[in-house]
Amino acid sequence: MKAATGICLSMTLGAIAAWLLTSSHYDQKLSSERRATKNTLAENAGELRSTTQRARAAANNPEVITLTETVTVEVNPAEVLQQLLKVDPNSKQRFTELRQAVHHFETLTDLGPKALPAIRDFIASSEDLSFGRTYTQNYNTNWRGGSTQPLTIRINGQNQNAQKKPEGQKSQPVTRTYTYYSSSFGSPGTGYLVPPTLRMGLFQVVAQTGGTMAEKMLADALGMASVGGEAAFLDYLLADLAPEQYTDLALKVAHDLLLNPTAESVRDQQHETQLYAILARHRDTTFAKHAQELLVTDNGRLNQQALNYLNTVLKEKSVPLLARALDDERLNKSYRASLLGYVMRYTGQHAQADQMFHDIMSQPMTETDSRKVYYTDQYKALNSMYYNADKETATKRKALIDSVRHTITNDQLKRQLEYVEKRLNYQIDPKTNPWKKQGSSETNIDSGVVYSFSTMSESMGEAPAGMMFAPVSGHPSPLSFSSGADVLLDSAAAIELPAQQMIIRNGANTLDLRSLIIPGDR
Repeated sequence: MKAATGICLSMTLGAIAAWLLTSSHYDQKLSSERRATKNTLAENAGELRSTTQRARAAANNPEVITLTETVTVEVNPAEVLQQLLKVDPNSKQRFTELRQAVHHFETLTDLGPKALPAIRDFIASSEDLSFGRTYTQNYNTNWRGGSTQPLTIRINGQNQNAQKKPEGQKSQPVTRTYTYYSSSFGSPGTGYLVPPTLRMGLFQVVAQTGGTMAEKMLADALGMASVGGEAAFLDYLLADLAPEQYTDLALKVAHDLLLNPTAESVRDQQHETQLYAILARHRDTTFAKHAQELLVTDNGRLNQQALNYLNTVLKEKSVPLLARALDDERLNKSYRASLLGYVMRYTGQHAQADQMFHDIMSQPMTETDSRKVYYTDQYKALNSMYYNADKETATKRKALIDSVRHTITNDQLKRQLEYVEKRLNYQIDPKTNPWKKQGSSETNIDSGVVYSFSTMSESMGEAPAGMMFAPVSGHPSPLSFSSGADVLLDSAAAIELPAQQMIIRNGANTLDLRSLIIPGDR
């Protein structure tokens, strides 16, 4: 029993000792943690104070922070095309509007191949906008005697006839609308800063983009062209992308549009000019016969574009075609002289032209009114002889003139013949001067400026005398008078001229004749 009690007491004492030991260790650990926590709080408080101080300093000296954000905006070519359609070339701010158009075209160019599908669809829609400036002018159609002449008015490309009012009634001014294209903006051969139309501007964008798809789009557009301006521009663009590859297509389109004009071509004032320019550029002679048929219009006018084409491409070989047009009964008399002049420019180069000249000059002059002689075939044929004349041609033409000289009896024609001969002599020998004063002498004149004037001299029977002289270095040249005969006037005789005739002016040059008199003779 005592033993059991001792054991229990021992266990109780051991437990109390263990608790005491454990409690002491725990108190030490807790104290250590408390000290660590206190230290951490002190450090945090220090950092907080530092942060607060920095914040207060920053508040006094704020720092600007710039954030840059790059945003990529996708440009829709269809929207750009719609913006182009909104350009108003007739606005008061015309050049501002045109600058906007240039900006839109450049935007499409920068898009590159991405813009081609939208451009292709737009071109296929046949929608267009003219960048030409439309302006109006008023004309009073009340002519002589109060009568009103019917006028043709072009308004936005449509022709309307002015109504005729009763005799004596005043008419209202007629407004005509024109479309003006500034040539300073470019041409088909050089390209455009501001194109004539929206479609032509898009053609230029496509050409600048390049590539197979662009080439096909331009070729398709050329095949479907309905106006000469577009066809000529597309011809140039394709020639740069694929030289000579689309020449046949361009010529075919030009032929078709000249023979079968479209409704759109009626509104294009440069339609025929541009189409014939395509033919001339490629030296196409296959259209020559058709051009000869189109040379005289139904109203008797001369088609100047067809005429220029024939002269440019065929040159002297165009004579038979032009001669055939001269026999056309429809040809108005006022245009006949012009056409005849073109034929006569090939005398000395084509036998038929030589024969026509001989036949015309051999005809007697029936015109008695001197003012109308200038409009006769004889005068026109003679006046055209010095055109297109090289040395060989000029020599042949002189011989041709000699062969008909005896048939010319009209004084005006004789004077014109002399003038043409002088021109031909100058073309044969440029050293000759056909405009030199006849009868003047150049004795002892070897340098200086030649002066001339007319005066009245008693010693010459009050006849006008043309005097020519030139100052010669070291000594004055003798003075030369001409009044039917050469007369040399020495310095002593010169002082007998009136004082007002002793000063001679020629342009900016002035000479006092008294300075030529030798001292002692005064």
